[in-house]
Amino acid sequence: EQVVLSHSPLHMMKSFHDKCVLVSGQGPVSRIAHTLGFQTVVTMEQLSEQHPLLDMVDHNRRPTTPPSPLQSLPQIEAIILFGEPIRWETN
Repeated sequence: EQVVLSHSPLHMMKSFHDKCVLVSGQGPVSRIAHTLGFQTVVTMEQLSEQHPLLDMVDHNRRPTTPPSPLQSLPQIEAIILFGEPIRWETN
């Protein structure tokens, strides 16, 4: 038996597998992206940690002082949406 999920065709997008991709959606999106062949994956949570002021909606999660960068994220070259995100207003 074989199950085809909505993101299964992304396995064929080999030209993006070596690029940095931003992934959003529900569940283990980072693990799914790696399973599909994407090598450099950034999640919305990682992006929000590095740039908390990007979220203009959720004022409760905003820091009162500017965060010090923990690490530099690579340049994002593609965005992949795996289904519907839990928080549309943030993603």
